[in-house]
Amino acid sequence: MRFMAHTSIPNNFFTLPAVLVAGEAAAVLHLHALLWSNENGVADIPTEALPMLSGRSDAGELALRLVGAGLWSQTAAGWSVGDAHARHVSAVRS
Repeated sequence: MRFMAHTSIPNNFFTLPAVLVAGEAAAVLHLHALLWSNENGVADIPTEALPMLSGRSDAGELALRLVGAGLWSQTAAGWSVGDAHARHVSAVRS
């Protein structure tokens, strides 16, 4: 039996205080990162994945905004979405 990770995002995601601080572009990057991390079963976003996840030339600045808002933390290899990964993932049988 195979398990598929599902990402659960609250309806009020874009009005959460930390998301408002980070801004819309950073929030979209955060959502992409959550989906990517859930699919890969990890909480860390490697530096080399950031451009693909954001699709923007200012991806590094967006990551810094997410760190400043408390949504991400910087690691030696990139960034961690930390407990957001655990909060937004559920394993579902498929």
